[in-house]
Amino acid sequence: MHAPRQSPIAAWISLLEKHAEATQSLQDEKSTTARNLAWSLDFATAVAVTNIRRSPKEIRSALRLVVEAVVPRVAPEQGIFAAFSELDASIFGGWMKDAVFMKWSRLGGNRPGKTSTPGTTNPRITVELDERLMYGSKAKLVLVLLHQTTHAYFLTCCAPPKVAGSRDPRLGHDRHFCMILHSVLGLFSDRRNQPPRRRWYQPNAMVTRAPKWHREAPESFPARQFRRPGHLNVCDHNQSSNSCSTCLKPFQCEIPADRVIEWYEEDCASIDVSRAATVYALTDSGPEGTPRIKAGLGSDYVEFVWDGKAFKISRSRIEANPSL
Repeated sequence: MHAPRQSPIAAWISLLEKHAEATQSLQDEKSTTARNLAWSLDFATAVAVTNIRRSPKEIRSALRLVVEAVVPRVAPEQGIFAAFSELDASIFGGWMKDAVFMKWSRLGGNRPGKTSTPGTTNPRITVELDERLMYGSKAKLVLVLLHQTTHAYFLTCCAPPKVAGSRDPRLGHDRHFCMILHSVLGLFSDRRNQPPRRRWYQPNAMVTRAPKWHREAPESFPARQFRRPGHLNVCDHNQSSNSCSTCLKPFQCEIPADRVIEWYEEDCASIDVSRAATVYALTDSGPEGTPRIKAGLGSDYVEFVWDGKAFKISRSRIEANPSL
């Protein structure tokens, strides 16, 4: 049975109280907290998908709370920050806490949102949502938020390109990105798992055909801005600028779910993600663990796995010994 449905205002207040500290951090323009775990895209995807598959009930509950709390025209300005924190904590394991700056912006054109690398708009990773989303549909607003949260996750957890100025795969809409979105929305593909009384998105969003609310020209993005009446502008979903995502659709994943899942099962499902949470250092008294989120930038140390544990060695120490 579903939990009793909260009123929008009650859900909104519940989210704000739950994530009060994180909400303040998201809006702190002066914070310079940096975080980069230097994972590969495959490993980051496996960490997120493993969490989604292990906690489907908790994530469905979190999504329902977000959907009920984020109501366009009803004080969405603060609620959206708490909603971001809820998605981070429930779906992505809280890796983005304090590492992201978020704001409403006038993005222009038909860009519902964008995510930028540190130093582009703010010292931290920056998520921007178009102000017109405040006056559009709830489904669009929540899906755009999930879309941009996924970009921010990859920027937080994955290493930047080795060649400066090259395309940043962390900002693309490739199979890694699509696998996370398909995994989250797949939790609602069965009618029995829909939020009470209302399905906040159409399950066919998980394949190439856009859902009904996406096909219809939403009031926040007038039809004259579309290349084809009733459709959001289509872009090459594998192309992104060097510093910010190119997001022209709320969902923006043209790869069918079955193809993405097949790739994931072959290439990523066997990845051992147990070492994600903790890294160890060798001390006189033996291995000493530190939560990875407090272990510093992943680019500052070299990591190796021994006996199922991830150990770190300062990169400067490695470079000082050419024989290593």
